Amino acid sequence: MIGFGGIANALFHVVVDKRKWLTAEEYTMTFGLAQILPGASPINTSIMIADRFQGLRGIVCAIGGLLCVPLISLIALALIYDQFADVPEVRYGTIASVAAAAGLSFGVALKASFRVLRTLPAILLAVASFGAIGILRLPMIPTMIALMIVALTFSYMRRET
Repeated sequence: MIGFGGIANALFHVVVDKRKWLTAEEYTMTFGLAQILPGASPINTSIMIADRFQGLRGIVCAIGGLLCVPLISLIALALIYDQFADVPEVRYGTIASVAAAAGLSFGVALKASFRVLRTLPAILLAVASFGAIGILRLPMIPTMIALMIVALTFSYMRRET
């Protein structure tokens, strides 16, 4: 329940900072892979981490823990919200919670980037990715494939020297 409204942020905190199951680099690579797979990224990430440490038993526990309790809580909150949706304070509180969730997401991205972006090629690829997808609005999948080729080329050239 600590991640309600922003489970990706809570997942990073628990996996990298608190439990130290993965390094920031490993988490970033795992979460990046989870984003291109079908389904919710945090659930995909949890499944990959659970499989790595506990196999099928871990996967079942991860899915159960990530879906059952939040689903029951969400249904209860929806029923309560339905009763008070017309109250102005409730509407303002809802708007404020959206801003808080956006701030949490930005904070985790910033925190992870300081740990991962240590070399000039990594920084340049991050800026190119943001510029191409976020600013120029180029299609994500072809852009990521092109940037992946560039990243692999950088990595290969770096190993050769």
